[in-house]
Order: sequence, then C-alpha cells, then structure tokens
Amino acid sequence: MIIRYTKTTKAEAATAINSRDTSGSDKQLHVIDIANTLELAHNAAYPIYKWTSGGKILAVQSFDVYTDAGVVIDTTGDTIAVDAATNTLNLTIPDVEDNKIPANARIILTLVIGA
Repeated sequence: MIIRYTKTTKAEAATAINSRDTSGSDKQLHVIDIANTLELAHNAAYPIYKWTSGGKILAVQSFDVYTDAGVVIDTTGDTIAVDAATNTLNLTIPDVEDNKIPANARIILTLVIGA
C-alpha cells in the first residue's frame, strides 16, 4: 500500500490550503502481525522487529496487543521505540505490578516506511 505524505503551513485561519500547493512524497504503510510465543515481563528494550528491506522506519502509527482469544491487552506505559541505527523496533515494558504481555499474544504494529 502506498500512501502520500504531504506537508504544508497554514497561515490564515479562514483560508483552505489547496492540495496542489503542498509538497510531499510517497510512503508505504505496513501492518506487522507478530505471534509472540513467550511471556514478556518488564524489560528495558525487547527487540521485536527489524526492518531489513529498502527504506527505513519513519513512524509507528499504531501498537496493539491481543490475547490469543482476541481480547485487547492494556499496554498503557509500554512504549515502542525505533533504533534508527539498526532499524529495529524495541518494546519497553515498565516495571510495574502485573505489567506483562502474556504468552501466545499477538503484537500488531502499523509502520510508515520511506526513504
């Protein structure tokens, strides 16, 4: 899937911006569905995905975790960070009571990929 990223500046509140007056570039939107077989307890940085194709990870649009039964797992406080040097996504789970991702959970990421 190709998406178009456009960028512009709005200087007047009552004036609409014309699409032809914007600049931008094509990006790819990737959805990654990871079946995680092991429980993940608190840790500073689990490497969970490495982008090895062309381009680089520009942004993480969404990060969702589900049990094997499809129930959403609360990931409040968990973070996904991109290591730009290695193009690796690292998952950080803070050290708070019962904060973990259970075995057999699905981690679903939506990534924006570009040059």
